[in-house]
Amino acid sequence: NSSEIRPLQHTETDDTGQTRTWTIHELCTSWELALEGKAMHHCVRSYAGKCVSGECSVWSLQVQTGPEEPISVMTIAVNNAERRITQARGKYNLLPHRKAGRRRDISGSYLVLLKEAPRLMGMWTEQTGLQNG
Repeated sequence: NSSEIRPLQHTETDDTGQTRTWTIHELCTSWELALEGKAMHHCVRSYAGKCVSGECSVWSLQVQTGPEEPISVMTIAVNNAERRITQARGKYNLLPHRKAGRRRDISGSYLVLLKEAPRLMGMWTEQTGLQNG
């Protein structure tokens, strides 16, 4: 099921000259939800029924630097009828402004990317007219 909300693609170059391509794209199948849940270590797959009914849509904010596979940074849930973001979480349900604690499998480089997520979400909400929260 597609929500008809436009995805985001934004390419920028950081201070070191590294190009990053940020995307926010809709996860349209239960398989995509399962892969996102596995990559992000959270239960996004439980949204499958709401996605099928059209009640909500689930989006993945990712970044790609060079030829490597994109990195999932944050998962975003949208109430389609209200055009409102209802939840946005990083790995292990982290929020961008919270400390990760002592999880060994969360790298500092991931946390740097997670802190960028609100800026990219702001671009997306401005582009699409979505409400955040």
